[in-house]
Amino acid sequence: MKIQIPDDFDPEKIIRSGQCFRASAQPDGSFHFITGKNMLSLSPLGADTWEADCTPYAWKRVWAPYFDLSVSYKSFRRSIPAKDHFLRAAAGYGKGIRILRQDPFEMLITFIISQRKSIPAIRSSVEKLCLAAGKEITKNGRTFYTFPSPSALGKLSVNELKNCSLGYRAAYIHAT
Repeated sequence: MKIQIPDDFDPEKIIRSGQCFRASAQPDGSFHFITGKNMLSLSPLGADTWEADCTPYAWKRVWAPYFDLSVSYKSFRRSIPAKDHFLRAAAGYGKGIRILRQDPFEMLITFIISQRKSIPAIRSSVEKLCLAAGKEITKNGRTFYTFPSPSALGKLSVNELKNCSLGYRAAYIHAT
């Protein structure tokens, strides 16, 4: 399905921003995002035009809200006073990053994981956690695992959590 995103939107910057850990840039230039039981592949087609491998319903109900597309970030940037050079520079640097509307439980757990870890290490731990307790889903021949539900995560022991490269964070996640 072709979609238009006429506002600030840069999947590469979103992926590198450190707010989500399951999204990835692909060698073919597409971008993969996962939230809940949903996986999205976005491929650039040209200025503000993308190919999304989802239904119009999924775009409207899952992905447009996830990317906060009802808010014009471009108008926020335009509203910055010309004399505020610092904020203008910051807004220009971050142009394209969206504030993702992620699952609160996943955000909480990934925040706990993030303490004193690099983004690649966080990504690795999150993927191990998903493999250990998430549900397997296949879409377009590609298998991924959902982020574990609170009940699925609660069934893992502290040692099983430590096997996900969580170190001292395993006890905090287990308690959460």
